[in-house]
Amino acid sequence: MRPIKLTISAFGPYAGTVELDMDKLGTTGLYLITGDTGAGKTTLFDAITYALYGEASGRNRSVGMLRSKYADAKTPTFVEMVFCYRNAQYTIRRNPTYERLALRGDKMTQESAKAELTMPDGRVMTKIKAVDTQIQEILGLDYGQFTQIAMIAQGDFRELLQAKTDKRREIFRYLFQTERYQKLQSRLSKDAKELAEQYQDIARLVAQCVRTVRCPQGHALEEEWDAVKAGQRDLTQTVLTLQGLVDADEDSRKNCLEQLEKIEKQISELEEKNRQAQQTIQWKNSLENLRQQHAQMEQKLQMLEQKVDAA
Repeated sequence: MRPIKLTISAFGPYAGTVELDMDKLGTTGLYLITGDTGAGKTTLFDAITYALYGEASGRNRSVGMLRSKYADAKTPTFVEMVFCYRNAQYTIRRNPTYERLALRGDKMTQESAKAELTMPDGRVMTKIKAVDTQIQEILGLDYGQFTQIAMIAQGDFRELLQAKTDKRREIFRYLFQTERYQKLQSRLSKDAKELAEQYQDIARLVAQCVRTVRCPQGHALEEEWDAVKAGQRDLTQTVLTLQGLVDADEDSRKNCLEQLEKIEKQISELEEKNRQAQQTIQWKNSLENLRQQHAQMEQKLQMLEQKVDAA
């Protein structure tokens, strides 16, 4: 937020209307506000803070104290500030509740607090709560944060230094805009915690595998597996050893499958031969039956021929 023009009237020690054109100071660099005690230096900070948030920059000054005691009864009390934020220009005007001369007669009447915010697109907001909310949305800071970050009153800087670590961390996070890194740190911390939990789950599963797996005697990894069971290997080495055993078993399984396929093929061939042999035996038995029938028929034929000869 960069103030461009500040106008104050009957505010603090300033009895009349004072305009401060800060746009002439440029857009970069540091500016020093200097003067004797009581010259009104702090009042300028009060005016900026009051214009934005309706409060003074220091806790020891209430809004009721902002009306100048040197001002004429007819002079209105208000603060108007034109400021720029992210290349957009805003104008805000506020006045506190104070006693002023009535428009008619010599009696005093009370002027109610008002606020008016002109947006970059020309829209005008006049309700105090709506203006307060909009200012916080524009600047991203509430009154407490603003007075600890951008407008630290006299004597309050020591309070900032003596604040608790969490409070200072929050203030400096806003000041240096490191909230995104805080979010990244929190997300990385969460991811690390989840990965640690996954690691522990995997470690428990691996330990369970170690208790159930048996390594055959004479195996190439027998010594390494003994070291694993003795707790002499870390998780990575244990997993690699388990993988080696699994790979070795997979090779053995493939060899067994190949042998099984050969045996099944041989069995199939033998079954085919056996089927053919059974068929051959059946044919032989049929042939033998036919021979026996043929012999019997020949005997009957001879007997019939004898009867024919006899006849």
